[in-house]
Amino acid sequence: MHIIFADTNVFINALQFEESNSRIIVNLIENEKINVVVSELVLKEVEKVLLRVRDQETAGMGVHFIRNYCVVIPRKETMGTMNNWRGQIKEKDLENLAAVKQFHISHLISHDRDYENFHEYRTPKQFVIEMGLKPFDAEY
Repeated sequence: MHIIFADTNVFINALQFEESNSRIIVNLIENEKINVVVSELVLKEVEKVLLRVRDQETAGMGVHFIRNYCVVIPRKETMGTMNNWRGQIKEKDLENLAAVKQFHISHLISHDRDYENFHEYRTPKQFVIEMGLKPFDAEY
């Protein structure tokens, strides 16, 4: 079974766009077809964005989904690795990259081009194709 790292935008896009590759990925997570790791940062960002664009109930459901279906890596566990990669990616993405590198996660799924220089990076569409599924046209 695949173990992937899912960035914040995968969860947000899955909620906002029914016909999206991110929604396909979230369905795979929910049906336990893939194992997902997120950073503490992703968990906090999902809550923050959903509070801003939706409401408290939706934000709570998003956090509940991630806690139930994903492994959340605490920031303190990646601090050393973050120091090793600092300067090679924007600070806002450092915690996520550190989690991927430290735990040797093969796929970092995101719709954020800041990860393009790392071999683990895949857009949601690229990952859906790799899984042998029919993707939607958009990358997200």
